[in-house]
Amino acid sequence: MVKKILLTFLILSFFVFSFWFFLPKKNLYYELEHLLYEQGIVIENETLSEHPFSLEITDADLYFQGIKVAKISSLSINITLLFNSLHAKDIHCANIAKTFIPTRIESVDINYNIIKPLFVSITAYGEFGKLNGGANIKQRKGAIQLKPSKLMEQKYKKLLYKLKKTQGGAYSYVKNF
Repeated sequence: MVKKILLTFLILSFFVFSFWFFLPKKNLYYELEHLLYEQGIVIENETLSEHPFSLEITDADLYFQGIKVAKISSLSINITLLFNSLHAKDIHCANIAKTFIPTRIESVDINYNIIKPLFVSITAYGEFGKLNGGANIKQRKGAIQLKPSKLMEQKYKKLLYKLKKTQGGAYSYVKNF
């Protein structure tokens, strides 16, 4: 009886592993790109590299309603059953945004874990400082906490005034969606 259960578990594990290994990640990306297009978001000039459990995107230009808003040097999407993540590096926002936000983002990590299926977390570093936050899908609430850099405190005070200052010099923002 134990052998049958173990054999069934191994066979099931093999099929699940094979499914994720051979999943056409580029096709999923093109479907996502189509869904984003319907929202006015276009990704162009990117180069795709497919790996067993991830998809690498390099040199992507991001447009929103026809206006170039960012250049993303590297974007990695990791897909597994238990943990999914998106990691972007070296993002340069368009110069038109320079007057109200810092334009260089070093890295952004967005993570989803099956242990907390209704929560998505985000961590980002850049000229603005360090940002931590997340979104609770069930409560439809997002929250971030920003530890601003010196540049952010000096040049972008108007933006910081819109955030709530917490103890320790950090700023927080909570929004329902």
